Amino acid sequence: MNRPIREPQTRTFIRTAFLLALAAIVVGSTGCTTSRAIRAWYAGAKAEDRGRHAKARRHYAEAFERNADLAGAELARIRLASRTIAGRKKAAEALDELVSDKGSKPEVAIFAAWWSLFKGDAKAARQQASGVEIPPKHPHRALLEKRLATLKARIVIESERHKRTKDAATIAVADQVVRSEVALNSGDYSRARDLLNGVIARGDAVDWRLRFNLALAYMHLGELDLARRQLQTAASSCKACPAVHRNLAVLAGKAP
Repeated sequence: MNRPIREPQTRTFIRTAFLLALAAIVVGSTGCTTSRAIRAWYAGAKAEDRGRHAKARRHYAEAFERNADLAGAELARIRLASRTIAGRKKAAEALDELVSDKGSKPEVAIFAAWWSLFKGDAKAARQQASGVEIPPKHPHRALLEKRLATLKARIVIESERHKRTKDAATIAVADQVVRSEVALNSGDYSRARDLLNGVIARGDAVDWRLRFNLALAYMHLGELDLARRQLQTAASSCKACPAVHRNLAVLAGKAP
């Protein structure tokens, strides 16, 4: 008879093994308080596996409150709290506090680096990851080394992705600028206006020449107030630009 295939409870097994190993290390030296902290941590992991995240956070908080050396319990609570947009601010504050107090612990430092990467700051994540030191006799050295290696590989991937995105954006802007100049020189002032407005709307640092070209397009289209604004902005960026000031003077002469 064929037996039904059961999905392995991987997460539960890993957490249970980790907690039992940790308990074997610390319970004997720190007594009953640590024993209760370990039980609270285990109860938190069990509640999380069952999808009871609020209950899990309470157990994790209890574990860390009973034994401040169990930074992993606080990290688990922070991780769960950050699952919602509303909880991310408090989670970030809790992580900052934990890093200031327990930042030398490799598990805390690795988590903080992952947090920076999650926020999109690959540079900060790289700096944090480079400072992680895992003691040779750390009971979970192999696991932490694996997490650190995964983190560093992810940082490289995200950094390269950011670079490519930035390069692609730069190329796209340059292409729009060239096409706007072609449109302006060929007398297609509406197209030049639309292309230049698209470049400026990106919010990047805008060269005075772009605003000058946009002003020329507006002037040809008879939109003199808009042209004047662009020329004034260009003049504030480039004090020694005769063409800008000359066209401002022309517009001043056309003022009603």
